[in-house]
Amino acid sequence: MVLFPFLKQLDWPVEKVAEILHVPQQTIQTKVEEAKGPIVFGGKDPLRLSEEQMKEINSLEIQGVFALTKKYKSDEVPASQLIGVTGENTDVFHERYPDKVKGANQKIGVSGLQESFDEWLVAEEEAKLIYHVDARGGPLFGVDVKYLAPANPFYPLNVKTTIDRRMQEALEDVADTYNIQKGGCCSWILKRVKYSPVYQDLQ
Repeated sequence: MVLFPFLKQLDWPVEKVAEILHVPQQTIQTKVEEAKGPIVFGGKDPLRLSEEQMKEINSLEIQGVFALTKKYKSDEVPASQLIGVTGENTDVFHERYPDKVKGANQKIGVSGLQESFDEWLVAEEEAKLIYHVDARGGPLFGVDVKYLAPANPFYPLNVKTTIDRRMQEALEDVADTYNIQKGGCCSWILKRVKYSPVYQDLQ
């Protein structure tokens, strides 16, 4: 949830937002009073909202309060060799997508599925919340905040795999136990051979 500093100048239903988030009203008010610019509620460890909470907050239509979607990278990624990694490389990005260049900091797929599906996973534009301030940091044009979303509603896409996380983690535990240095294992491969005539031999 993003909060804008001009909320301290307004009479807004902070109690309703606090009720939706299940946090003390004073906690939200304190964060707003201390804010010198737009802040993410919770700081470095932002409060993660459910889809229902997001809908409830945005349905209040409070200028200066926005519940937005943000992707977080998990510390532990099962089948990391299959999923792949991303990285920043301006030259490669310009070479791959000469018509999509919007900035030099966009990440691209370097290996695995990240690289294979890179064309569909790259955002054409960034989503932004924009408002103008005067020299003192106050809102220049009232409290009008604009949300600029990518023009293409279909990109970037989300790719979902059929990997069984529980089985994959069990496989990787076995690989770690035997200190395997080369090779990899994926749960979907095991599923394919499990019911084959040669499964007993493989076992």
